[in-house]
Amino acid sequence: MKHMSFNITGNDIAKGELADPNNCAIARAMHRNKRVKSVKVFHDTCHIQVIEKNKVKSYRAQMPIEARAFVRRFDQGLAVAPFHLTVDLINVSRKACLAGI
Repeated sequence: MKHMSFNITGNDIAKGELADPNNCAIARAMHRNKRVKSVKVFHDTCHIQVIEKNKVKSYRAQMPIEARAFVRRFDQGLAVAPFHLTVDLINVSRKACLAGI
């Protein structure tokens, strides 16, 4: 199983948009990775398209408990703190991922 790690910074939190799966604080952190082509972050899962060997691969990941709590608080406009996020990537078909992205 593949893993990806991201640092959600104070800048991501300040510039992230509430309830926006493409531009929330976590999505902004994920987009900083040059291999990430697109991302959608939801409360319990995220969908990520990653460039690997000049091909786009689609993945889904379950959000860890800490990230779920972060998303809930962030989307409600409550205080959140920077943190480190590691997700386990599950390969999904391109068609299935695009339906979610």
